Amino acid sequence: NFVLQKCIAILSEEDLDFFFQELMAAGPEKAAKHKFGCRVTQRLASKNPETWGVAIGEAILCDFESVACHPYGNYVVQHLLENGAESTRTSLAAFVLEQMSSLVSNTFGAAVVAGAMKTALQADQVSLARALLTDSDSLVALALSRHGHGSVMASLDLVTGEESRAAIVSLQQESDALSATKFGRAVLAALETEKL
Repeated sequence: NFVLQKCIAILSEEDLDFFFQELMAAGPEKAAKHKFGCRVTQRLASKNPETWGVAIGEAILCDFESVACHPYGNYVVQHLLENGAESTRTSLAAFVLEQMSSLVSNTFGAAVVAGAMKTALQADQVSLARALLTDSDSLVALALSRHGHGSVMASLDLVTGEESRAAIVSLQQESDALSATKFGRAVLAALETEKL
């Protein structure tokens, strides 16, 4: 694992093509869900984001929810959302948007949503925020989670006007549920002190 990561860091793309071809043959979506393979997958995607990163991203999109909700795979998705080529970042953000309700119900999926809210392209962040604020179930689920409560607050910062006000009302209506968790209480406190 560490030797492979070091090789990826110091060798040229030409010398690493063998590693990339092997990864593609084995399936990046499988490697992404491996304790050590996830790191190798991230390093190869970073080495050549316009070619290798796009190919890895496309393979992951074929099994997106499984990878995004995996203890190791979620790191690969987050890495591509932050460091991938623009086309990869946009495609992944679209999948996050499409599958948000199922992602927020999983600890690791919620981390992917939170990562997308922080690192996706600005237009995608706004789209994700709007979708989140109009889906009260997903909004409350994220507000209750370790990885998601910050996304709720960020969404309220990104989107203003009626959409934001309606979401705040939805959250306030769920104050009993929110006050039952540390993360929900943080959201309620932010609402009360108007930090949003």
